[in-house]
Amino acid sequence: MRKIISIISLLLITAMLIASCSPTDVPDSDHESSSIPAESTTPTETQPPQPQRDTVELPVPYIDINFTGGGTILDSMGHVTCLLYDKAKGSVVTKNVTFDGKNYETCALEVREAGGVALLKYEYLNSSNELLALLRDGFTMEAFLVNHNALSPSDNEQCMISSCQTGGYNFTTHQGQYKMSVYTDGTYRNPTLNKPYSTQELTHLVGIYDPISQTAALYVNGDIVSEVSAPGMLALAQSDAWRTIALGGDINGNGKPTTLCQSIDITDFKLYTTTVHASQAQVMYEAAVSELTETPLDYDVVYALPAVNENALFASICDSYVTDVYEPETGLVSSPTLLQYAADEFVDVAFEEKRPATVIFGTLQKDGVLYGTDADGTPVGELYNLVKALNKKAIPAFVIDKGTAAAVRDFINENHIGDCFVICANEELLGSVCGATRAARPVLDCRKLSAIDPSDIYLRASKCGSKVIIANADDLNNDSMLALRSRSLAVFIDPQSTRVADIHNAIFLGAAGIVTLDYKAVISYYETFTESTLSAPPLIVAHRGDIANHPHNVMSSFISAAQSGANITELDVWMTADGHLVLNHDATTTGFDQKLSCNESTRQQLKALKSTSKFAAEGDEIAFYDELMEYFSKNYTDMVFIVEIKDKRNEVVDLIMEQTRQYGMEGRILIICMTHSIVRYAYETYGIGIQMNRSYLLNRADIEGSLAPACIECAMLKTSFFTRWADASQPFSDMLRHRGIKYSPWTTDSPQATDADYLAGYPEFTTNYPHQTDTYVRRLSVSVADDGTLTVTRINYIGETQDITKDVSLICLSGNVSLKDGKLNGKGDFAVSYKTKPPIYNKKSYYVYSPCTSY
Repeated sequence: MRKIISIISLLLITAMLIASCSPTDVPDSDHESSSIPAESTTPTETQPPQPQRDTVELPVPYIDINFTGGGTILDSMGHVTCLLYDKAKGSVVTKNVTFDGKNYETCALEVREAGGVALLKYEYLNSSNELLALLRDGFTMEAFLVNHNALSPSDNEQCMISSCQTGGYNFTTHQGQYKMSVYTDGTYRNPTLNKPYSTQELTHLVGIYDPISQTAALYVNGDIVSEVSAPGMLALAQSDAWRTIALGGDINGNGKPTTLCQSIDITDFKLYTTTVHASQAQVMYEAAVSELTETPLDYDVVYALPAVNENALFASICDSYVTDVYEPETGLVSSPTLLQYAADEFVDVAFEEKRPATVIFGTLQKDGVLYGTDADGTPVGELYNLVKALNKKAIPAFVIDKGTAAAVRDFINENHIGDCFVICANEELLGSVCGATRAARPVLDCRKLSAIDPSDIYLRASKCGSKVIIANADDLNNDSMLALRSRSLAVFIDPQSTRVADIHNAIFLGAAGIVTLDYKAVISYYETFTESTLSAPPLIVAHRGDIANHPHNVMSSFISAAQSGANITELDVWMTADGHLVLNHDATTTGFDQKLSCNESTRQQLKALKSTSKFAAEGDEIAFYDELMEYFSKNYTDMVFIVEIKDKRNEVVDLIMEQTRQYGMEGRILIICMTHSIVRYAYETYGIGIQMNRSYLLNRADIEGSLAPACIECAMLKTSFFTRWADASQPFSDMLRHRGIKYSPWTTDSPQATDADYLAGYPEFTTNYPHQTDTYVRRLSVSVADDGTLTVTRINYIGETQDITKDVSLICLSGNVSLKDGKLNGKGDFAVSYKTKPPIYNKKSYYVYSPCTSY
């Protein structure tokens, strides 16, 4: 019909042009020009003026399926190949269909029984990330179909058009209703026609997913029937199913048809890689009816590419991600990312081989123009030009205040900037600005605080969704830094100087990033480390306590984990029949003499269980969350808990928070759940820190293509990046490190693997063997006696100390300080380095450095 409409439009326009021409404008048929004077021209009949026709614009579809009289299926856009899976069960035929009580002849895909589907496979996309990039800013599905043999209302869902396998999008019929499905935030969002439909007449469906408004909407025969919230990120079908759309059924993880459709006729299907508004959905319906009934429309339909803001810095959010971050050539394992304040000469940054990962711009609005400033607030240029000049060689960061917050928010949105930081000392202002963008990463600026209290900072950061803080080096020490890191916060340290000694201390305090006015000096110092050096030994997360030496889910296991080198313990929570929180991994009790349902049993019944573990000791009984909170509120007060909610109900979150607050533990827990809606509820309701498994967002075959999806969803969900070891990628961890996003693999299940994983360069990891790292060195302490005698102490993960003075080398950072016969000479700044002995199961050794000391 589109071709018919275009031809009709062309003919009408041509006729109108001819009719509007005066007789003197039309050449004589026998002469090159008329020689008859105008006044002697024979009068002609005046043509009545033609009415002006309206023009309505629709987006150009990415996929436009045509069923032909020859029995074939073609995509007129050429983006997918089309294949009939089983011609005995389904084929393209010319047949009579019914619409609005009348019969019409048309070509259609006729699925006669399950398996007679047509498979559409993306022809030019090499990975799911490429498809995500196409659909990330929203999409629209359109179909004209009739479901002749709908299942009864009590039966299961019946897919009509589908790209769904734990992800994706589809049109279905379910319990006598039409639905659209789109998979966001780890669940299907389903706008639904909440009334019966005709199984004998064609129905026109339009489904729209809009990530900007975070909604999914269903239109039936031109009218909106349902709109639902669709927060979070779109996720595509898993395995290889993402590349296939099934017409007339569903597909499995390998992209093969499944048996969820009995019979259906489909006369039209289109996929648009943009959203449409209500009036356009109405036009889609009217155009489909016009094509079927061969009844002309009283307006012209024009298909055009979506309007593009040519002045926007980036065509899409995904396009804004910087994949050319400079990595210093250094022996530092995971050297801190580098943030440089803008300066007059900052434009040279993009052309330097060695450059900072991030450029920080202060912001100033004057006469309606947004300017970027240096660290002192002096304008260095219009912000638009400054970000453009970065040329995707460095990540922009914007410092905001009340005067510039709204302008910066609009600047980020209008220019489709996803890969950026927003820095502010006011958590409410910070949260409101970043919450109004899709991907900007909030950074809580703590440099003007009088003191750093890790629990308080964590709660303030969590309320605005920040996983990154900036702090002055002088306000931090080893204990506070460890406490902040244990709460899943990345700490960008401002040394407030460019002295080598101060840069050194920021590195070996465990900074995730260093803020500087002289990036060249910092990079130069990074590159002095030629041997493998751990600047921030990884955090250890004990998996369900110390299950290598104790029964699962008993207090002795959690206490043993607290006595190990672990700073964090992970545990699993269910709600009992009488409203208590029991700690257990599975829905039924494991490792005890009876298998009881956690949800259906009472506290008394569960307490009566006896452990069957070989590690069981007298008094080992299944633990409850309130017991854990009460004990650890008074003991091992440095331990942080990752509370995984296995019982996926909001009231479980409510009870967790009630008991957590009852014992004053709010600053020491993070909520994790594999169901997005649960962690979103925890964050939005209580402002608590959350975690989420992000494994499915990482495609190891396309690391760069995985960056935007992972960063966007981590920003939208306010989470770090958790992944299984099978999916772990050190290059991807480096990419996330520059964004202040912690990467945490799980779970290490042997002592040997724990040794190897310790040196892998990840900021933390989860293990079943938390005591394996007890004797590993965490840091060095230096003391100097009045007579210059040097003493160096090695401090292990569990706090044990060992004098290693004879095993260290002195590094002079400034002046002429030297070491002879155990005593210091000269004056200046120095540090010491210590080379570890290889762990038992891993023959790698590494260096650890002390902080800088002035002598």
